[in-house]
Formats: sequence, C-alpha cells, structure tokens
Amino acid sequence: MKTTEIKNIVSYVLGLFDTLVLLVAWPSGIKGGKGVDFRKVSLKDMADPEYRRKLAEGNIGVVQGEASGGIASIDIDDDQGADEFLALNPDLKETLRTRGARGCNVWFYPEGKVPRSGRLKRDGKPWGEWRFNGCQTIIAGVHPSGSPYTILCATPAIRHPFDRIQFPPGVTGRFIHSTDTFVPPSITPEEQTTEQQIHRPQSVVLCKPLCPSVYSKEGNGGLDTETVETLLANLYMRRFILGWKQQGWEKRLGAHIVNYADDFVILCRGSAQEAQERMQKIMKVLKLTVNEKKTKTCQLPEESFDFLGYTIGRCYSTRTGRAYLGTRPAKKRIQRICADVSEQTQRSRQGKQAVDLVAGLNRKLRGWANYFCLGPVSKAYRAVGSHTRQRLRHWLCRKHKKAGTGMRAYPDEYLYETLGLFRLETQTANLPWAKT
Repeated sequence: MKTTEIKNIVSYVLGLFDTLVLLVAWPSGIKGGKGVDFRKVSLKDMADPEYRRKLAEGNIGVVQGEASGGIASIDIDDDQGADEFLALNPDLKETLRTRGARGCNVWFYPEGKVPRSGRLKRDGKPWGEWRFNGCQTIIAGVHPSGSPYTILCATPAIRHPFDRIQFPPGVTGRFIHSTDTFVPPSITPEEQTTEQQIHRPQSVVLCKPLCPSVYSKEGNGGLDTETVETLLANLYMRRFILGWKQQGWEKRLGAHIVNYADDFVILCRGSAQEAQERMQKIMKVLKLTVNEKKTKTCQLPEESFDFLGYTIGRCYSTRTGRAYLGTRPAKKRIQRICADVSEQTQRSRQGKQAVDLVAGLNRKLRGWANYFCLGPVSKAYRAVGSHTRQRLRHWLCRKHKKAGTGMRAYPDEYLYETLGLFRLETQTANLPWAKT
C-alpha cells in the first residue's frame, strides 16, 4: 500500500502502534539531515497546527526507542536480505513492515535485553541497521529515489523477545556485545518489593487520567479530532497497563485493571491505597495527570461506584432477597436519558408531526436500552418509560391545545398502539439475566 495514497495519513500511522509514538516532519523526498533535530520532538510540537500540516504534506518519521514507548525496527538494505531474515524469523512476518526503495523495515517492540542502536554488516559490507534509542525511521512519504514509501504488512507492531531474533549467517554488529535492559516504564530498585499474598475485601480505585489533547478541532492535516483523541487515550492507557503488569503490581497487589479509553478501575484484593500510589507514580513517568475529582477509593460490597454508566455494587434478588455484587444503570444516566426526552418534547418541537417525534424518541430509547441491558434494569426502565409517556402527553396537549394532563385524551394504548411508542418495560422479557 502506497502511503502517498492514504487519506488522513497521520491518523493512519498512529494506529499502526500500540504506544504513542512521536512523529518527525521532514520535507517530501527527504529521510534525514540537518534542519530537524528529531531528538527534541515532543507532544508540544505535535500539537502545533503548522507542524501537523508539515506531517501531512511531507515525509513522516517515527522517533524510536523509549521516547515512543519502546518501538524499534530492523532496517534491511536489500530484498534478498529481507527474504532471508523473514525466513529465519517467521513470527516477524506478522508484524508491521514498511519499505522505501528496496529491502524493508521490520517494526516491533523488543522485550528483554535490548541492544543499543548500531549498523549491521555482512562479510564486511553494509547489510542493515538496528534502530532503537537515538534513531528515527521514515514510514510515510516519498523516498529520495522518487518512489513512495509503502506498507508491506499493515498489522500493528507486535512484541517480540530480542534474544529470539536470528540473523542470516555472516551478519554481525558490534552493538551485540553492549546491552541494556528496557522495561517501560522503569522503577527504581528501592521500589522493588517481594510479592505478598494479601486476602482482604476487594477494594476499587476508580480513576480518569487527563490525556494530553494534542489535536484541536481547528487542526490541519486531515485529522479527525474525536477519532485521534480517542486513539491517543487508548495508546496512553496501553502504556500504563503494560507498565503495571511488567512491574508486577497486578500480581503483588492482586490488582486487575479494567479500562475503556482513559477511564479505568483497579480492582484490588490487596491494599487499595498502595495500588493508587503505584498508579500515580507510573502516570507521573508517562507525564499524565490523574483527575483527582474523578478519582475515588471504595470498598465492596459496603460501598458502590459508577463506571461506564453503570453503578457497580450490592444488588438484591427480588425473588430470593439474596444479596450479590452486580450492575444497574447509574442514576445519572437515568437522569440524562430523561433530560434528552424532555429536550425532544419541548415547546419548540411542536411543529413536528407526532409520528416523526415518536420515531426520534424510539431511536433514542432503543439505543439506551441496548446499552443498559445488564443487571436489574426493570426499575430504571419503568422510570424512563413513565417520564417518556408524561412528556409525550404534555407535548400532544400543547400541540392540539387540550387542557389537563392528557391521560384521558391520550391513554397508554394510543401512545403505544397508534403512535408506535417504544415500550421499554416489556424489553426485560428478552433479557434472561435481567428478570428482576
């Protein structure tokens, strides 16, 4: 796939990596040289509209190493060398691969002992290059030869132990004898603690970090703001979760992370306070700020918390009275859907036909019910259904200049059978896990 033919190329490139990578803007047909110090590229540069325009219109380089979450690449100079290398490393056939004029770049996240960057030779002649800290690689645009950079394999870069990589016979590099250990993000030796098995009631740390918003609505370069910001949020959280697991906090504290974009919950069987402290340290390394107003610690089942529109906590079975941990639609989400119904049935909408107004209400109610279908939902459905009927009757009375509440003029049968209003209360019959 020719990168010069891809729309929204900046968004496309960012989507090829599990971590947030820093991009370098080069003029078209240039793959390096004076004028741009890629080692100083930062999120501040990527937030600049003029810089984004340069990224979209010229060549795009990717800063490699720890600055971009640990992404690395092996640059192979010719097609024969690339074929030999991939034959020896079949796993790397399924990772991101790009090409300039010849050969290819194999992109992946190295694990374990990671060599410093350096050139590779075969029988004393240049064969390729290992690129990590201190390097950058062009991934999109036009090669100095005039040919466009191409994506040979668009699968996102995978993680692969470096010590399992095999090079063709005769390939050497002096960097092989000088290694560093890379475990992003790093922790200090004094932070290393022995794993302890702690059995306590499960605690929860509910957090929302503030992901730097590097793309504005007025941004140039063909970027879709909402899409890119969602992507960046996922990339940031990917780095945080990897650091959490690689540092061993999931096992040490019995702390499992559940997230959606940049909202997340840490479920702890160990110390919630310690989990929160470790989380904040990792966030600081990643240069993220946690929204303290939306962060809370609670202990289940005595307390409850809201996450992704649901309240999670102690529920009671209406059939047996038995208590259990479960989910139910959050009060704020019930209030929000009721407010939306009120907005659609306000006085300014009286110019609409009743069937058109009801069709709009039905779309909103169906979408809401499709999402809020877990746990004991009957009470929430009845509240929303009652509010919808009341607001619709009020709208009909104003439209047709009828006095009263509209109960006699517009009974339930008229609303549901004649106008076709979506009946929320009957939907629980199709939810075997929500018959309460």
